[in-house]
Amino acid sequence: MPCVGYLIQLLSFGSFIGVVTGNPTKFAIIYSLGNILSLIGYDHPSYRRTGFLIGFRKQLQNMADKERRVTSIIFISALIMTIISAVVLESRLLVLLCLIVQIPAYIWYVATYIPFARQCILNCIQAVFRR
Repeated sequence: MPCVGYLIQLLSFGSFIGVVTGNPTKFAIIYSLGNILSLIGYDHPSYRRTGFLIGFRKQLQNMADKERRVTSIIFISALIMTIISAVVLESRLLVLLCLIVQIPAYIWYVATYIPFARQCILNCIQAVFRR
């Protein structure tokens, strides 16, 4: 299941040109759908199980633990707001703003499952801004 989510995320970049040309809605919906599928079937590196195998309660417990709580809240909120902004409000500006929050929040969320990944990301960001 996570592979399907990742594939959908990858395919969503085919409509990324819409973000540049001022119509991010199609990209936002496809990308968010990919995130949802990846999230409910996320492979945990230490035991290679998905939300379907370990159960959604355990997945939610993993998301709510101290290390991931804030990141999970930001990510889920941005995900929901992206879809609402695209489908209900039909606001291109809000969709774009939500994507600006959702994409890095998803990257940071995934990094919480990989040892030293967050520190690596922080080191890269610091290196960019030191120049």
